[in-house]
Amino acid sequence: MKTKIILSLISILFIFACTTANTASQNNKPGKVKTDIAAKLLNTSWELTEINGQEPDFGVAYSLKPVITIEFKDNGMNGRSVVNGYFSSYKINDDNINFGGIGATRMGGPKEFMDLEYKYFNILDKVNKVELPDENTLILKSNTDTLKFTKK
Repeated sequence: MKTKIILSLISILFIFACTTANTASQNNKPGKVKTDIAAKLLNTSWELTEINGQEPDFGVAYSLKPVITIEFKDNGMNGRSVVNGYFSSYKINDDNINFGGIGATRMGGPKEFMDLEYKYFNILDKVNKVELPDENTLILKSNTDTLKFTKK
């Protein structure tokens, strides 16, 4: 009788161990990365710190430091690009990110600001990869350019 009880307990433990191992392996599938990155980006705000490894060049000094930001919301992304506000939809699949058409306000500013804004929008439009190396760093990459952001 004791042998049957012990064998039953061992069988139950074995079944439970297999189920737990299977669940753990499902959480490590590539598709899970998408959920993790999308979830980590949701409702976050970021400030641009580097374009292709260099600090953004805002040109001449101004009393207020210009910034470029990006925010990820449930219904899309938006931000501030030196002079203008902008917005778009986005879709994340694994470490791939695609933005819909980027819309922006149409204000003008100093030439240095407008040149930087033009450069930023051109890179952002081509971005296809997203990385979150740590909780305070966001990297968006195209085939040729990299945008690095710090969490606000």
